[in-house]
Amino acid sequence: MQIEDYALLYDLEGEFWWFAGMRDITAALLDGLSSPASDRLILDAGCGTGANISWLSRYSGKGSVVGIDLAPAALEFCLKRGHDRLAVASIRETTVRLFL
Repeated sequence: MQIEDYALLYDLEGEFWWFAGMRDITAALLDGLSSPASDRLILDAGCGTGANISWLSRYSGKGSVVGIDLAPAALEFCLKRGHDRLAVASIRETTVRLFL
């Protein structure tokens, strides 16, 4: 993807019907399985520009959400959202490069 694509996603992820609808569907699946008060570490694999990192924090309690993505450009947008637990990584590889 090009940096312009990430900028567009950054602008759309918060309110665009597709992303909002997918969060509603995910909540319908997770709410019955995960009490929001539990403390857990959550991985957002393929976090993109990071809108769902904030949303997933409702399930982490006093734990945290870590975002990983293959694209450093996407993680730059996560930083703009205030996320700092990020890494350039793949769920299929064992090599992780912290992104700060």
